[in-house]
Formats: sequence, structure tokens, C-alpha cells
Amino acid sequence: MVTQQISGQIGFFDYLLSKNQTVPHFSDGQPVFVRSLDVVLEGIIERSWLCGEKTENSYFGYSIDFSGRGHTTVWDYNIGDIAFDDKGKALEAARKAEKALIKIHPENMDLLDLKSYGYIRELDNHALTATIAKVGERQIYEHEFMCYHFLRSYPNQKKRDDTYRKLLAKITEESERCGACEMNPPDFDVLYKVDESLYASREFAERKLQKHF
Repeated sequence: MVTQQISGQIGFFDYLLSKNQTVPHFSDGQPVFVRSLDVVLEGIIERSWLCGEKTENSYFGYSIDFSGRGHTTVWDYNIGDIAFDDKGKALEAARKAEKALIKIHPENMDLLDLKSYGYIRELDNHALTATIAKVGERQIYEHEFMCYHFLRSYPNQKKRDDTYRKLLAKITEESERCGACEMNPPDFDVLYKVDESLYASREFAERKLQKHF
């Protein structure tokens, strides 16, 4: 028997979909593309879980693995803005975000009194580095062991120089404790403007800026 659907009337399968709150958008093992500000990262869905199962506004969360380069979590309400199953759409969103971001590239930084240290952590043979430098008249580029990269501005040169000496002493002391050696500086991060006095690594800036881009 064939039934005719009246215009404006909800169909049977539409009704089922509207009532079904337990089907995740992404499947375990599915490749996904995550926009981190203006960069697109490719990952794999590890697992999903339902939030608010007993409410009308339930939604799914998804754990994403970036093939040994870390993990992140996204939610159903991030789909189409931060999380995508189509790489082209993810890249389009990243290009749009880039237009509104202010960045500084390493080659555009005038580094003075540059010091870098590095060592291999015994626990996992992971290379850890720390770098500090004066930039211009009122800024410091700082990257402590196991921290993000920052470019901070200070009210005046004296405040900047005093802070530089304290940070250098801290990094030197930690380097001696860990058996780190002075080395040529590693690659510097592209830094994103977070506020008027701070630029930071993308991973840190994302926490502050992602909701705006």
C-alpha cells in the first residue's frame, strides 16, 4: 500500500529521526577534520558518548586522536564550525578565520640575547627545549620547558630587562637540574595575538580565541 504525504505533514521517517536522540554524527574510527583557529588537523574518532541522555537537549561528545600528536574533544554543537567530516569545508572555515587573526612570524622578530637549552627526558626519550630572548625594546620571547611559546610586552624597557633576568635565571637553574645543555635555538612557533600585551602559540591562543573565530 502506498500512502500519500500531505504537504507540510511530517513524514514517518522524519518523525523517527526527530525522536531519536541516540545516534552520533561521527562513528568510531571515522576520519575527521578539526579546525584549530586557522589550521586544520586530521584525526580519528576514538569514541563517542551521549550527554544529557534523560533530557530533551541531549548531545554527543567525541574523543579525537591525532595519531600520536595529542587528543581533543568536540561536541555535536561544534560540527560545522570546529569539527568537520569534509576536509574542504574545514579548510574553507580556516581560511575565513585567518582573515580575522593577527599573527607574528618568527622571521619578523628581532631577537636579542637569545638563549636556548635542551635535553632528552628519560621517561619517554622526548626532546624538551626552553628558549628566551629580548625582542625589540619592550618584549620577551619565552618558552619554558613543557610550556607554550609566548611573546609578552612590558610597560617599559627597564621592566622588560628585569623580567628577562629573572626568567633567564629560572630557565638556567632548571636546565642545570635536568642536565640540559645550551644549544642552537629550535624552530620558533608562529604566534597569535591574544590581547594587547600577549602573543602565544596556537594551542594556547585557541583557548582564548576559538569562540570568536
